[in-house]
Amino acid sequence: LIEAEDNMNCQMSNIT
Repeated sequence: LIEAEDNMNCQMSNIT
């Protein structure tokens, strides 16, 4: 599940 959270964080960071 940590992978899923990391994925969301990566996407959020990508938006910036």
